[in-house]
Amino acid sequence: RLGFTGGIDSAGKHDCLIAANRGLPEPYAHFLSEAGLFELHARDFAERHPPIRCYTNVTPSTLPDDAYCDNWIGARALDLLKAVPAGKPWFMQINFAGPHEPLDVTEAMLHLYDHVDFPLPLNNHRIEPDSHQAMRRNYAAMTENIDAWVGKLVAAVAARGEQDNTLIVYASDHGDELGDNDQWHKCLPTHGSIHVPLIIAGPGVHAGHVTTPVDLVDLHATLVDLTGAERVAAGAGSGESLSPALRGVELGWAARSSGLGGWRTWFDGRYKYVHNHHGGLTARDVVPASFDTSVNAPALLIDLGNDPGEQHDISVEQPPIAARMRSELLAEVAACTTNPLG
Repeated sequence: RLGFTGGIDSAGKHDCLIAANRGLPEPYAHFLSEAGLFELHARDFAERHPPIRCYTNVTPSTLPDDAYCDNWIGARALDLLKAVPAGKPWFMQINFAGPHEPLDVTEAMLHLYDHVDFPLPLNNHRIEPDSHQAMRRNYAAMTENIDAWVGKLVAAVAARGEQDNTLIVYASDHGDELGDNDQWHKCLPTHGSIHVPLIIAGPGVHAGHVTTPVDLVDLHATLVDLTGAERVAAGAGSGESLSPALRGVELGWAARSSGLGGWRTWFDGRYKYVHNHHGGLTARDVVPASFDTSVNAPALLIDLGNDPGEQHDISVEQPPIAARMRSELLAEVAACTTNPLG
């Protein structure tokens, strides 16, 4: 039978409020209600309303530490792991809510990075530097808190005597602009949004750093491959196994695509071609848009090797590179018509 045999399907710190307001069952909202904390959480989030207060309001959460969403998720994950019968194979997926706006942290996390001055966002003119520092310090504290929970989960695996036969994958679904170019949230084809960490560790995994572009869809193919199972669906757009890289073998491709809403990218580790997009679009613009396969659609070409801040479109200066990458991307999109990207 396909699917999970158990778990806790939490909507997280944001959407638990929406679910509760619609009368839908949601485990984190239920926990808060049972603890008499739901209204406290709702009032706190009302003061962190998008689009900008969810970033600029860096006051600590009004919840006690154990009720803070990521701490609740980590504790429930430990409960589930400890309940797995000894000697039985298992797979667990843990989705922490953070680091994510609103930038609420606990009192214990609030001052962890007071001594650190982070690089300020590129090309941002709307918010004072001190406010940017406060936001980035909270974001870093959220990340460190999750790292601590990962450590607790790894220790729990070791306590079960399973550290020598457990593969651990650390990844994220997206990043955040955090003010670069006066942009916030996700959804844009910039590296701040789409370039996320992917760390795989475990027995037999070759230590090293892979620079070949990969995609989150590759994780499905990789995990199925490692179990020796047969993939239910394979083909263009369904991902490629990263197993060779885990053995220290070079991956067999040079570029990968990514996409959401109206845009698609083609990235080869240095150049990033973005089709059907221009620099003036925001996250609100791109999500509902349709992808235009026309060769005349607006496009960007970024040389990340020389322009990591993605400030300069060189598509006019480098037409051969732009044309080649457009051709490769549109061929990939055409091959994915049965499994559309994005």
